[in-house]
Amino acid sequence: MHTPVAFMLDFYNGWNMPRHLYRGDKYKIWGKLPYEKGDYLIDGMFRMIWPGYEDCSYLRNERGFITPTPFGDIFDVLNNRCHPDIIHQYQAIMLLGDVELTPEVIANLRAFAEAGGDLITDAKHARQLPGELTGVTCGDEQSGVLSRRTDTGRVFAEQPYTYTVLALNGAQALLVNERGHALMTVNAAGQGRVIVGAADYWMTDQLVYSVPELVNMEPPYTLLKGVQSVLSEYFESFSPVTCDPGGLNFRVNCFANDPKHLLVSLTNNELFADWDGTVTVRLGEVAQARELWRDAPVGMDGNEISLRVPAGDVAVVDVRVR
Repeated sequence: MHTPVAFMLDFYNGWNMPRHLYRGDKYKIWGKLPYEKGDYLIDGMFRMIWPGYEDCSYLRNERGFITPTPFGDIFDVLNNRCHPDIIHQYQAIMLLGDVELTPEVIANLRAFAEAGGDLITDAKHARQLPGELTGVTCGDEQSGVLSRRTDTGRVFAEQPYTYTVLALNGAQALLVNERGHALMTVNAAGQGRVIVGAADYWMTDQLVYSVPELVNMEPPYTLLKGVQSVLSEYFESFSPVTCDPGGLNFRVNCFANDPKHLLVSLTNNELFADWDGTVTVRLGEVAQARELWRDAPVGMDGNEISLRVPAGDVAVVDVRVR
């Protein structure tokens, strides 16, 4: 299964979903301790890549377990005590929550980046990493309300957030704020890269809801819109296929001895709406494609495959690329 991106949590993360069937309270780790901001980051990132995952265990159609996957189901979750050989199986690793960076963990992450991997971290952890690795020096904290992508110029109005002022020592800014301070940077490190986020846990300050009594599962912090924009484009770049329109849960299996052979599984967990759309194969022109679940041919045009996935059903497409 094609899972090039891993999220690294601390070994003692005690992670629980925001709510579950067996308790009436919400946002607890270790079954009873309130979420801290780092835990809300884990939840926010999971909501971004597996939207609606917080509904799992409540509905018979397994909503929340079977979620749409905007970037494909390309993510794994590790902890900071995993073996270095495991780390090197991935193309990118993002630290989530409060990850203890022991000298051994730092050495493993440095070796991962210098060997060609992307390491993604926030300023809190970047302070503990070598400056030549991150390409930044972490300074004082300030506040902001805007973000702007440096590549497109697109500006995002943000809820107030706190960030660490980053002095660039070789790194380049991907996202800046109204003061011109970098909110996301990228630095070449050996054969790989290190991406640093300046916003506190990549998120806003605590939100103030106008009508608190209407708040149910809405979190007290959210990822910055600019951060979501940059990371969405970044995560999407890893998937060998895309689906249009979205809404499906899809994953890709690769074959070690045949890089032009893919097995694409698509699940439509909608109760009533069939999915009619296009699967685009980024590896090249499609030579052969067949839906295995029904043993039926599918439409092909260049690198695009057209098919229908009925409501509550699946499709498994065997693809060969020229």
